[in-house]
Order: sequence, then structure tokens, then C-alpha cells
Amino acid sequence: MDESIPIGEKVLKLMNIKRKHLIPVIEACQKTGNLTGKLEAEQLAFTIIGTFRLLMFRWRVARFEFNLIEEGNIMIASLLTLFRSK
Repeated sequence: MDESIPIGEKVLKLMNIKRKHLIPVIEACQKTGNLTGKLEAEQLAFTIIGTFRLLMFRWRVARFEFNLIEEGNIMIASLLTLFRSK
């Protein structure tokens, strides 16, 4: 990506679109008390997106040899444990 500015710009655009859709969901969950309000919604969004990007990278490097759905569900449960307000 460092050598291709157009590719980098497209990746950044995709990440911003994901973030734009995720932040309102996080804010709604914070208002209902289901997620912690101690952290900004944007920071939670970056953490969530980064976690799943790393999971996808690990899955690809492992040549798709583990169950992505199972690992994804484990990640979701872990993130919820970290971010729940109660």
C-alpha cells in the first residue's frame, strides 16, 4: 500500500465508511447503558474494526485453515466483555 497512493486512498475510504456506520450503533448502545460510556464511540469503533481486520489477516495468513465464524464469535464475545458497562 505504501507504493500505491490510489489503493491506500480506497482502503481509507472503506475504513471511513465502516466507521461511519458503526459509530451510531455504538452511541445508541452507550445511551441505553449496554456499552461503556467511559470511552468515546470513535475509539471503540477503531478498536472493533482493528480487531476484526487483524482476525481477517490472521485467517488469510493461516490459509483459511480455521473456522472464521467461530473465531469471530469469540472476538465479539470478548469485545462485549471489555466494553459492557455493567
